[in-house]
Amino acid sequence: MILCVCVQTETTKLLMRYLAMTAPSTSMETSIVEQQIIAASPLLEAYGNAKTVMNNNSSRFGKFTKLLYNVPDKAKEGHILGSYLETYLLEKSRVVFQANNERNYHIFYFLHKGIRLITYVFFIYLQCQYDCIVCVCVAQFAKRIFSSFSFRIGLTPEQMKSLHLTSSKDFWYTKQGNADEIAGVSDKERYDELAESMKLMRIDSEMMGLWAITAGVLNMGNIEFKKEGDGFASVKNPDVVKKVADLWGVSDKALAERLTTATMVVMKKNITKKVNFDEATTNRDSISKGFYEQSFLYLCERINAELFQMGETDNEDEEPNIESHLFIGILDVFGFENFYINSLEQFCINFTNEKLQQFFNFHIIRSEQEEYIKESVFWTPLHIPDNTAYIEMVEDAAKGFFVLLDSACKAPQPSVEAWMQEFMKTHGKNPTVRTATQPGSGNARGAPKKSKKKGGPKEKFTGFMLIHFADNVTYDSTNFLVKNNEAVHPDTAKMLAKSTNPLVQHVSQIGVGEVSHLNKQNFFKIYLFIYLIALDRLEETKTKRIFKKKMFDID
Repeated sequence: MILCVCVQTETTKLLMRYLAMTAPSTSMETSIVEQQIIAASPLLEAYGNAKTVMNNNSSRFGKFTKLLYNVPDKAKEGHILGSYLETYLLEKSRVVFQANNERNYHIFYFLHKGIRLITYVFFIYLQCQYDCIVCVCVAQFAKRIFSSFSFRIGLTPEQMKSLHLTSSKDFWYTKQGNADEIAGVSDKERYDELAESMKLMRIDSEMMGLWAITAGVLNMGNIEFKKEGDGFASVKNPDVVKKVADLWGVSDKALAERLTTATMVVMKKNITKKVNFDEATTNRDSISKGFYEQSFLYLCERINAELFQMGETDNEDEEPNIESHLFIGILDVFGFENFYINSLEQFCINFTNEKLQQFFNFHIIRSEQEEYIKESVFWTPLHIPDNTAYIEMVEDAAKGFFVLLDSACKAPQPSVEAWMQEFMKTHGKNPTVRTATQPGSGNARGAPKKSKKKGGPKEKFTGFMLIHFADNVTYDSTNFLVKNNEAVHPDTAKMLAKSTNPLVQHVSQIGVGEVSHLNKQNFFKIYLFIYLIALDRLEETKTKRIFKKKMFDID
């Protein structure tokens, strides 16, 4: 089982770089595609990677990349036509919460690290300190010269101001983990690399629009609420609402209304209800998580649009067919995770690793032992770990983990306690399931800082422990139902659709109304099934009897 280190991400990057750089190029256009494939990594890492307690550049999403090849003559080498990216299970919760010693997604810190800010401060100081015509001219000339290098030296003070950015330590969404910096890593250099990648991917014209969306999400975390006499919420700091509204191109009145009200459909009629004070922060965070995920999916969409170009077809409406081309698939999955606080994301990640471990146990170890027996090879048989009990507990079509979770979410009044009781009643005797009274099965560096306040009732822990192949993991089930039910609220989509920013309009509609009957876990299981089928087909591939150099015998 793969443990949570940076091996997968770095190996994937190196492998893609190797394949892109060693593939024979038949034209300048093909060479550019190969460069773009390499350039896509910094873009995906900025929006999809973050620092955890175990990895400074952890992928917080899974991806399956297909490098598509054109092989006109099967006896000769092919060249890369393009690439296609599939992603799943972005860790949205990280946008609004980070454990101690962890960071939010890299992009939130990159935007604050523009070198140009320092350069400009120096020239402004020079101009103000020495009030002479020469100093003024030098300062103005230098500012003009440096402003032309927007891709090499970060954001200008004017751009920072327009994005309402100051320091990552000033925002709730980036200061929770107390890990503003990463040792040995320069966010300034990473920003430069990101900007160059966007230029190579031909997304640079949309850069400020993407920054506005991202900065808006960041400012959303600073919106606070106050409790009215009737128990409902109202905005405490409307000036921050105005900043977000300005960045997203919507009216501050519409955003404030979305933060404090929600529309429900009852008997085919729309009814607007006020948001309770206790639910206001959750509502705010839901908007932030949803819009950030949409911006991430938009980037994946743009990357595929650039890299998946198969040339002209006879029918203009016909889309290029991936299946008609040979490809090398590179799967970058999450490593096994065991943090101090483990939630639904870790459950799904570890489930993936258990499935892959089961695949490995069966197709590699067991099948090899069977071959040894057939060939009468003298050897000491290995003990094959069996995680079937765990897999069946999760996947059972009638009473499996996901089935119980979905049923609890559909209840008139969803309750974590009721769901936990049903789960333990159904699977409590499973050898891989244990009760748990406190968190902390994983790395203690992610533990929250102890409060200085003494006294008061101790908060009850609601969770369970699972015996995994790699380790025993305690899961905090508090937010399982909320995360399982998350979706972009129609009110949010309607508000952002009226934005004066065309990019905000487009991004806000991604995924809205599509297969709404499938929740995140259903998508996750579908993707996992597809990948295992692909691995199964790969394992079944047999060598042919045509022993020729650089030739595959394709049926």
